[in-house]
Amino acid sequence: MHNGFVNIDGEKMSKSLNNFTTIRDLVAHFDPMAIRLFILQAQYRQPIDFTEEAINAATKGWETIRDGILFAADFGEKFGWSNREYHPAPEIIQAIASFEEAMADDFNTSVAMSYVFEIAKKLRSERNSLSHAGKTVAISDVLFQDWQALSYMTNVLGFTANVSDRQVTQESISEVEIESLIQQRIEAKKAKNYQEGDRIRDSLKAKGITLVDQKDGTTRWFKNIKA
Repeated sequence: MHNGFVNIDGEKMSKSLNNFTTIRDLVAHFDPMAIRLFILQAQYRQPIDFTEEAINAATKGWETIRDGILFAADFGEKFGWSNREYHPAPEIIQAIASFEEAMADDFNTSVAMSYVFEIAKKLRSERNSLSHAGKTVAISDVLFQDWQALSYMTNVLGFTANVSDRQVTQESISEVEIESLIQQRIEAKKAKNYQEGDRIRDSLKAKGITLVDQKDGTTRWFKNIKA
C-alpha cells in the first residue's frame, strides 16, 4: 500500500480538482504490472506524480522486466535448464543480499528495483542476441543464475508474467506520428468530417494506441500493451 500523496501532473489528486483517477480506470489502458512498477519505483512514504510520461516509462520498464522473467520460457529448453540445480555464484548471492537489504530498509522498493532492472536488462540483451543473431555472448550457467535471481526478486515484489501476456506486435509508430495523427483527427472533427476522425482513431487503436477525448477539447493517448 502506498501512503504518500498521489499527484496528477504535479497537482494533488482530488475529486474537487476533477483529476481523480481510479485503479479500475488505469487497468483499462495499462498492464497492471506496469502500474505496479510505477508505484514501486517510489518508496511507499514518498509522494508519486502520475503523468503520461511516467506511466509510459513504467510500461517500457515492465516490458524489460517481463522479457527477463520469460527468458527461461523462451530459451530454457535450448539450454537444458529443466533439471538444472541452482548453485548461486558469489556475485548473485551479493545481488540478492543487496536487494533484501533494500527491502528490509523500510521497504525501500525504489532501491530494490535497481537490482531488478540490472539483471532484467542483461537478460533482455541476451534475449535480443539470441532472437536476432541466434547466439549469445554469455554462458548458459551465468544466464541461469541471473534468471533465478530475477525470478526471486520479482516474486517478492509481486510481478508475474506469462508468455500469453505478450501482445502481438503491431506496426511501430513514434510519439511524433501519434501526436500528428491526433492533430489531424482534431482538424477533421472541426470540419465535421467525423468519418475521417473515426478512421484515424481506429487506425491508432490497431497499433495499440487508445485515444481519450477530454472535456476541454484536448485528446490524451495511452499505449495499450494488454493482450
